[in-house]
Parts: sequence; C-alpha cells; structure tokens
Amino acid sequence: SKYTLDGKESVNTMGMGESKSTATWSADGKSLNIVTKMAFERDGQSMEFTTTETWTLNSPASLTIVSKRDTPNGEVTTTMAYDKK
Repeated sequence: SKYTLDGKESVNTMGMGESKSTATWSADGKSLNIVTKMAFERDGQSMEFTTTETWTLNSPASLTIVSKRDTPNGEVTTTMAYDKK
C-alpha cells in the first residue's frame, strides 16, 4: 500500500476490494498513525473493517507496529516488533 504523510486520504486496491487510509504523525512526532477502512461483500453480506496501525521507530534498529482491527466479532490487536541485525 502507498500512503501520503500529510493527512490526506489514500486509496489502495487490495485482494478483496478497495481500502481508504489516512496517515498522520502523533503529536510528539515519534509515531505514524494509519487508519484504514475497507468495505467488501462476503457471502452476500456487506462488511466493513477499520484498522488502526501505530508505527513507532524505537531506535535506528528497532520498529514496533501495533495494529488494532475492529471486526463484527470484536477488536483484534496484533503487535509486531522488528530488530535490524
């Protein structure tokens, strides 16, 4: 996916349809927040997911991405940590 970093909406095509995302910097400038909304149909039912990702560069060699997704079954949170070797 491609995002603009100025708070304007970005539209990306994904396997199940189109997603619309907005990327903004946190107030302290240390994290990038990306909110993505995706609507699609599955088995004749319309569904919408909203995902909020927070990308934080903890050091020049460490990145953490926290992803929260609102689904019809509740919120799912995933944390991924990347360390440069």
